[in-house]
Amino acid sequence: MSALRERLDAALDRAHHWFFDPVPAFGMLICRIGLGGVLFLGYLTRWPYVEDLYGPSGFAGHDFIKLYPESAHAGWLITYPFEVLKQVPTSEPIWALYLLLLTASLAFATGVRPKITGTIALIVHILFVARNPGAMWGWGTMIQPFMIYGICAASERNWSVGGWLRARRARARGESVTPTDWTLSAWPQRLFQIHIACAFLVLWSRFHEQSWLDGQALPYALMNRDWSRLDFDFFPYFPLLEIASRIALGLETAAPFMLFIKPIGKYWALALMGLFATLVITTSVGWWDFMMMTVLVLFLPPEWVARLPWPREARAIVSSTPGTDDA
Repeated sequence: MSALRERLDAALDRAHHWFFDPVPAFGMLICRIGLGGVLFLGYLTRWPYVEDLYGPSGFAGHDFIKLYPESAHAGWLITYPFEVLKQVPTSEPIWALYLLLLTASLAFATGVRPKITGTIALIVHILFVARNPGAMWGWGTMIQPFMIYGICAASERNWSVGGWLRARRARARGESVTPTDWTLSAWPQRLFQIHIACAFLVLWSRFHEQSWLDGQALPYALMNRDWSRLDFDFFPYFPLLEIASRIALGLETAAPFMLFIKPIGKYWALALMGLFATLVITTSVGWWDFMMMTVLVLFLPPEWVARLPWPREARAIVSSTPGTDDA
């Protein structure tokens, strides 16, 4: 009994260290930059369509609902409490919120008051998703919890434009400068990793879809002119694409387990990043693939990510931080 108790205590101790010990901040910094960038670019490219997607005369907008009352809740039940923009009768508040979202998401990506600007960007984004949930390819919903983890981990003490400007002003006044902190508590990153694994676990529903089991889902997506970026006849290569489709199914459905196995998890993450990069090149499904390529960085070893052009003192953190060999 005592041996079992010792093993249990040792397991809880390892779990505590895994969840709370400091880890290099590289992965979460890349996620902050990437997620903020996805929000900024995702909405910037909608500039010509703001009135159609979110304006009072657009689908399920204020004026539209007057003509078609049954469209008042043309969305998901969970978005109903946030559908306030459907009641806005003029375009000016919509444009003001749109510009606020662009500004806040860019500020979050660059690290200007990231907790505040990230929270503002997230709240306004939720309002826009509730206003027209059909305007996005799913990434608009998935990015919301990802932003929460990024906001929890964000700090100007880590690398940020805001911290750099503050340090520059302090040096100009002859004041001491607080050094950049290149570590953070692991818990936001661990929650992020667990959520990513759960997102892949949901894809097990594909085992009930005959098109995936037959290896035809991806080939049909490539040949569908609504999704494919390439003006190319893929039909002669259908058998090869069926093999690729089955490989993609295996990579994604096994990811919840393989990503956490140390010897192969990092290579599995690279393979998934390659899969999403291929989808970026070949298909047009919004910003989902860009977002997933960004967050999968969290499963790469810190010593790999440290090879990017970080400052010299940042790279030294990898060798001085315990547990950096963990995902």
